Amino acid sequence: MGLVTQTVFDYMHTVCLGVVPKINSVLVDGKYNPSLKLSARLLQIMTTRLQQIKDYCPKEFSRKPQVMKKYGGFKATENRQLLLYTAPVVYYGLINPAAYKHFLLLHSAIRILVSSSLLEDRLDFAHTALSIFVNRAEDIYGPEFLSYITHCLLHLVDDVRRFGSLNELSMFPYKNNMTYFRNACRKPHQHLQQIVNRRFEKFQVTQNIANITEEVTRSSRPWVSPVVFDVPLDSRQFQILDTGKFRISVKNQDNTIILQNSKVCLVQNIILSREHYQLAVKEFCRVEDFFDVGLPSSSLGVFRCSLLSDEVIIINLNEVQSKCFRMPYWHTEGHRDPIVDVWIVAIILHTRD
Repeated sequence: MGLVTQTVFDYMHTVCLGVVPKINSVLVDGKYNPSLKLSARLLQIMTTRLQQIKDYCPKEFSRKPQVMKKYGGFKATENRQLLLYTAPVVYYGLINPAAYKHFLLLHSAIRILVSSSLLEDRLDFAHTALSIFVNRAEDIYGPEFLSYITHCLLHLVDDVRRFGSLNELSMFPYKNNMTYFRNACRKPHQHLQQIVNRRFEKFQVTQNIANITEEVTRSSRPWVSPVVFDVPLDSRQFQILDTGKFRISVKNQDNTIILQNSKVCLVQNIILSREHYQLAVKEFCRVEDFFDVGLPSSSLGVFRCSLLSDEVIIINLNEVQSKCFRMPYWHTEGHRDPIVDVWIVAIILHTRD
């Protein structure tokens, strides 16, 4: 146990504010490798795709996708959104194929490392993927792309093995907390001890509340669904349900979920019957991989979904595994308009920005 090995690399700074902006600088400005710079036409198509995705951006994201030309002003949460969710979709068919496959290695590895389920074989794959990403970076982007930040990627898996997922190690929960830190310090010395004490006190209160009620749910906006199906006479219908972990809604931004049985569904209605919440859903009949980089994208929680069923089924709330980010799918180079009724669906790996 040494001082160096016990100090973790924060992926918010190394990846989201480090490597991702460097990749965007290549695509937008031609930095490091001018041959990879996108033309004005392709850059405009990418911007159009991001604007279309904005209509499907879930509540868990505090910032919606922006035009790529503004990449220099992107916050860490915006770069995280690009890396984990939107970039594989909007880059597809627009950037250099070798650069795209290279980016998918980083995307796949970080999705594994931020996941709460850390399987050893997946960690081995993430380590291999990051090693290949770093080793090939010079060939794709040029020698100037290599830096200390790029080298840090090689140590992320070791940190995760020692201390847990990147979500648990990152600085994201503290990025806007300077006011909290100031308020937590009641005297002019021993600042760190005071902050730790305040955090512990807050954790104790949260734990006590959690012990009182296992599941806190809030629903709002009563309505009557236009979708026809059998609803119990004593039930109420809602547009929004906040489970405490995520928000489910009948609107496009928040209506995509994956069930415990791996079915991907769209929520059509939220029903409260006899003090229990149920969801009326339609499921996708075809769920397949979006890409494969030695590990299929479905293993990373990324799917290509189509053939939405016309049948409405009723499920219990506890059948929901996770909420998802549903995005349009473009499969032809240079196309602005997405393919109708085909979607890229990615499981959301964080709670709220």
